[in-house]
Formats: sequence, C-alpha cells, structure tokens
Amino acid sequence: MKNDSYEDIINTICSEKFVVYGAGAYANKCRDIVITLGCEDNYLFNVVSNNCEDDCKEIGLIKDVDRNEVVIIAAHDTNAQEMEENLKKLGFTRYYNIFPHLIELGCGMPYKKNVNININDFLKSCLYGDYLAIIYLAIDDIVNGNDIGIKMYEKYMNFFSTTSTTNKRIESLERRVNETKKDSVAEAYNIKINPKEQFILDGSHRIVLAKYFGIQHLLADLYQTKLSQYITFLGGKYLSGEEFKKLYSEEEYQRINECRRRELGQR
Repeated sequence: MKNDSYEDIINTICSEKFVVYGAGAYANKCRDIVITLGCEDNYLFNVVSNNCEDDCKEIGLIKDVDRNEVVIIAAHDTNAQEMEENLKKLGFTRYYNIFPHLIELGCGMPYKKNVNININDFLKSCLYGDYLAIIYLAIDDIVNGNDIGIKMYEKYMNFFSTTSTTNKRIESLERRVNETKKDSVAEAYNIKINPKEQFILDGSHRIVLAKYFGIQHLLADLYQTKLSQYITFLGGKYLSGEEFKKLYSEEEYQRINECRRRELGQR
C-alpha cells in the first residue's frame, strides 16, 4: 500500500484542490481536519465507489472524476486498501491515504517515537480491556474455532460500522492472523498509545495479535492526547460498560471478563 508521509498529506491539503474518496466517519474526520487547518476552500467534494447504500445516493462516483484530480482516501485501512486498488485500475496517479496519519492530524504529534514497549506490562492496566478481550477471542476463534469469538467481534463492529465494513474487518483480521509470524507483527507504522492514561489511540489489533502469538515487544509512538480529546475526535461514539452489558448476553459477557483477566492479565 502507498505510504505517504505526514508532510505530504499536510502539503497537499494546504496547497491543492482535492476530492475526498469516502463518505463515512473517516470522511467526516477528514473534513474536520481540513477546516481546522483553514483549508476548506481546497475541499471540492466527496465521492464513493458506488452509491447503492442509502446514505450515499446523492454522492458522486469516483469513476466519473477527472483522472488529473488529487484524491484523498478517507477510510479505515480495511477499506482504504481496496479503494487504492480501485484508483490504480481507474488510472489515478495523484492520491493520498489519510488513515496512517489520522491520529497526528486530529490529535497532535507524538512526543516520542519508536519506543519499544512490553506488551504484557502495557495490557495489564490498559483501558477498554473488554474490547481487547473480544479481539483476543476472535483471534482464538480463527485459530482454534472457539465458536464465539467472531460472533462477539461482529456484534461490536456492527455498533460502529455498516455490515459491509464489519465483514471486511473480519476478513482483514483473518488475513492478519494467518500472516502473523511468531516473531513479528508486520505493519507500515508504529502503534500509537498514551502510556500515562493507558489507552491505545491506534493499533489495538496489533497489540492483541502480539499478545496471542507470544510476541513480547512492539514499537510505539507515545502521545499526550487526553482520553476525553480522543473520544471527541472519534465523534463521541464508544461503548460504555452498561452498553456492553446490553450488547452481549450474560454468558458472552462472562467469557469476555474471563479472557480479560486470564489472557490479558487484567484485574
């Protein structure tokens, strides 16, 4: 996948007219970032691959855009890869993927980069342990067929995403599990964490994959972003403890808690 630098993204947003490829939550975040940078006049319009979904019927199609236009891909990495391939097939040459730099653009730059963190130590007190346990159970379902992990993962993702996006994220997780080696979790950029407030800004799946496969350390970029700022950046949408209990059955919630304590080492 094309790996654009933070500087490339900023320079493009601030100096050129561009089309945003995407119409979901990440496209909304992109618009907020552009407005914050004072470059909204450069933001031409949104396009999608197809407008078969209800919320995209009034949005233009990427296939109808002039091939000389600059395109900003605004989507989660599971969709962004597919969108980049589509741009290549259509003949676009000037496109940029915003996802790898979304945290820096929306929450500020890290105060320290390339720090080797101990996965076991970090996970013991990491926030959102229920979510991390769901990822762990989903990985175990892919590897060992526990018959519950993927179902719980699907429930969680459907709370935030469309069914289509959830299915792509499941496929992506399956692919990453099957590709993960015992000594590495291959990614183009570091995980992003706040070690003081103990939460993950980006890289939850990589951290849990590392834990599952016995990989003890990952490279991380460290942020001072407050949890409240991060939640606002996410659009204020997250699952509270009470919402978790409503989403899952008593048996499922018990499995999540057991995994969180036994496998992740949390209290």
